[in-house]
Amino acid sequence: MNRILYKTLFYLVVISHHAAILGFIISTPLVIIYEPLWISLPLITWIFYLIFGKLECPFTVWENVLRRKLKKPKIKTFIKHYYLDRIRK
Repeated sequence: MNRILYKTLFYLVVISHHAAILGFIISTPLVIIYEPLWISLPLITWIFYLIFGKLECPFTVWENVLRRKLKKPKIKTFIKHYYLDRIRK
């Protein structure tokens, strides 16, 4: 029973993480178009820092906790694991 719960939570975290990244990607051009430069530049800088920075994302931490419980290998970064590694193959 616990395995089913952990697997469901794992998929919810992964889907939520993908949705958050998609939201960042969609919001960036919208901020550029609809906001003045002094508002959009700091926001875009912050968005790129969140996506490409070295800070630890809570979604990745939660995913690694669930991965450990499901006996799956730990990932370092979400973008690298789900996007960059798939492109390089």
